[in-house]
Amino acid sequence: MRQASIDIGSNTILLLVGDYAGGNFREVCTISRIAGLGRGIDQIRAFSPEAMRDAYDILKECRDKVLSLGVDPGKVVVTATEASRVAGNAAEFYGRVHRELGFSTAIISAASEAYFTALGVSGEVARAGRPETVIMDIGGASTELIKVSADPFKILMTDTFAVGSVRGTEWLREGVFDAKIDQILPPERLAPYKTDFLLCVAGSMTSVAGMHKGLKDFQAEAVHGTDVPQAAFSALVDEIQGLGPQELLSRFPFLDKRASTILAGAKVGLAFGRRLGVEHFQVSTYGLRYGTLEHAHQRANKGLKGLLDPSHIQHLYGGF
Repeated sequence: MRQASIDIGSNTILLLVGDYAGGNFREVCTISRIAGLGRGIDQIRAFSPEAMRDAYDILKECRDKVLSLGVDPGKVVVTATEASRVAGNAAEFYGRVHRELGFSTAIISAASEAYFTALGVSGEVARAGRPETVIMDIGGASTELIKVSADPFKILMTDTFAVGSVRGTEWLREGVFDAKIDQILPPERLAPYKTDFLLCVAGSMTSVAGMHKGLKDFQAEAVHGTDVPQAAFSALVDEIQGLGPQELLSRFPFLDKRASTILAGAKVGLAFGRRLGVEHFQVSTYGLRYGTLEHAHQRANKGLKGLLDPSHIQHLYGGF
């Protein structure tokens, strides 16, 4: 059974296509593109025309790819997160996506975002060999902390913080980054997540792992499972502080459009790590799109209608 999922984040759009056979999953194709849907979201509370154009073009590329791989666009699990929860013109944009590209898009809650992210890295949680593991998911406009137990796998608690690589980049530009971080990350709110080991997903931290390894081209197999000690992470942030996007690109070409937001994304990750007492950041290339695909597969095996459980859907543009 071939299935596909798309994660429309506040900065990145990610496609995953895979085959399920005999209880096993085989990855067929992934696409990762920077759309920047969350740019300026705090100021205008809407998707900008440029962001919608870029996101639409990426989604059209994804539509063409799934068709070439034999997947009906109407059967793709498409989810959208923080920027789409905030944007006043989300209905306009996703209505067009449904009419012209055939994708139905579910805007999911922060709690559901945490659930699917945790489900997507449940294998890494089991392999960590810890009774409890904290997961960090840095997006463009928000960051989720998720505490899970390994045996049985269960989400114990989650929290969402209104800070990410895109928002952080705007705060750096305005000179208010540190003040905003202190405001959004009070010690009492972080106390339940204190840990020396943090399992990290999403583009900012996979990019940190790639830079830590000195990669020129992004190699998922080289990044997945990378351990970044806190001291090395701190040194990397110090090293890139004074570099502009073009200098970053010349050293790490794989960053592509992420070169303009990676400093903020890395500083967000380091800020969480320092406040949580993290000594080691372990990076996974899995995440939300793997979780939504697994969820849809489980529902299909049970003969349930709909790609997602309705409890996870805040707004649906189209029909599952």
